[in-house]
Amino acid sequence: MSELTVRALSGGVFVAVLITGVLLGSTFFVPLLAFFSLIAASEFSKLVKFGNKDLVRVFILGAIAFWISAISWQFSIIDINSVFGIAIFVLLIMLVVVLFSKTPTPFLDSSGVILGFVYTQLGFLGIFLFGLSLDSTFNPHKVLFILILIWTNDTMAYLTGRAMGKNKLNERLSPKKTWEGTLGGAIASLAGAFILSKFIFHFDSKAWIMVGLVVSIFATLGDLFESMLKRNAGVKDAGNIIPGHGGILDRFDAALFAIPAAWAFILIFA
Repeated sequence: MSELTVRALSGGVFVAVLITGVLLGSTFFVPLLAFFSLIAASEFSKLVKFGNKDLVRVFILGAIAFWISAISWQFSIIDINSVFGIAIFVLLIMLVVVLFSKTPTPFLDSSGVILGFVYTQLGFLGIFLFGLSLDSTFNPHKVLFILILIWTNDTMAYLTGRAMGKNKLNERLSPKKTWEGTLGGAIASLAGAFILSKFIFHFDSKAWIMVGLVVSIFATLGDLFESMLKRNAGVKDAGNIIPGHGGILDRFDAALFAIPAAWAFILIFA
């Protein structure tokens, strides 16, 4: 089986699992996000190379505790305030572990713990929070909408950059990314937002075109951010769980920036 075939099959399975999880509702989607986020946490810990291996275990255990609270919220055992309270408590515990550990890089480990938790745990929770309506019910169409926008932006940025890209966007972090490709992705994202909101999902087109703009900007920044982590670690991919595509962070790099940013935009301006 050729590498291209493996890449196509594994990518198709990944997208099918993700879309199925979204459409089945929050009861299935939240545990699926928890699964993805725990793998992402493991990948992140390898990229930043914590000075103390015990901290990796504490980091993963903290992530598990956080998602147990998030799932408990979904079953109305606790409220959302308790989830964020537990998140703060978990962060503090991890910092205490750094404080009393014999790590040779305490400051870097402390920074890595905070960054990793916000990026891999709160980032994935942000994907779910984006799908909530004003009455706190889960709307899968909102999540599908923004995932399609992200995939459209990424695909058209790649194709446009390959066809006419000349000016490098950030050669230090991502030598293949160009300003022309980024502009092509942004135009496609805006057009996609209009078409999807007007003719398929029947959302407010003006508001969602602005969401499309936010997605195009922050999806690119998310891609660059993960590229920075990988370059710092000296690796091509964050993981290898998806054959031909790398790890979970490689597949969600754009989403972990774009979806929380879009959610924040809606909270501020809606």
